[in-house]
Amino acid sequence: MANSFPVRITIFMLTNPHEQGPAPLEAGAGHGFSPQDSTCAVDIAAASNDNPMLLMGMSVSRAAVHIGTLIVFFAILAFLASFALQCGMTEEELKHSPLVLLASTLLIWVVVIAAGIALLARIKLGIDSIGLTYRKLLPDCLLGVAVAVASFLVFLLTVGVIWLVWPAGYDQLNENPKNIMQMIPRLNPASLFLLMLAVGVMEEAVFRGLLLPHLRRITGNWVAAALLTSAAFVAMHQTQQFAAIFPLFAVALLWSAVTIWRRSLVSAIVGHAIFNFCQILLVYRYHAA
Repeated sequence: MANSFPVRITIFMLTNPHEQGPAPLEAGAGHGFSPQDSTCAVDIAAASNDNPMLLMGMSVSRAAVHIGTLIVFFAILAFLASFALQCGMTEEELKHSPLVLLASTLLIWVVVIAAGIALLARIKLGIDSIGLTYRKLLPDCLLGVAVAVASFLVFLLTVGVIWLVWPAGYDQLNENPKNIMQMIPRLNPASLFLLMLAVGVMEEAVFRGLLLPHLRRITGNWVAAALLTSAAFVAMHQTQQFAAIFPLFAVALLWSAVTIWRRSLVSAIVGHAIFNFCQILLVYRYHAA
């Protein structure tokens, strides 16, 4: 019984919004916006070094401002990209140029990620705070293969549940390969894998890298942050059938859990890329049949 007491304290510290002590240490004299807040207290710095993704050098209010800034920035970039594409190409040309749309989306993600890193750099936080780290690179890459396998199992399990309880939803999923083929044309395996790797890096950096740690800082809870991040991930894939949101949400939760566990995006990126790559290959085969 005596040994369980520190464990309870540790769990409380991980889930409580004020886990690192009183408000002055968290918010600082300027509530996260003054120059003094860029310098972390000793205990906060120790926590950040142990797990940089806790963002303990950042106040809750600043984390909320970061998220709001990046959302507005993304909306502006998406509007400008859409306007440029509509001015430069007809609707029919856009319909038959899915790679142009995908490339523009990836470019937007690159700019958003760069903006997020710049915001973090202003308060002396590095890219390891969004999970971009090379520590334990090989084990995390190997784990990524297992994550891909687990992703397929979770995906299939969710689809099986839909088939049992919602036959109409399962019929919707049968239409999903057509939507995917419209977004990603047939490519050779090497080109497809590079494309899926780029998609994996961009999406993981945005959702599990930027969004997940910031939401944990705001909510003070990894579970709430993972649920909200997965919901946002699903919302960005609204071009697929409605029934697809359930397996997508389940897989997104898995990638969030792996990121939280490993304190790195590497396993999630590798798993995401392999999952997408194999899924598209299966779609090619299904579509040809």
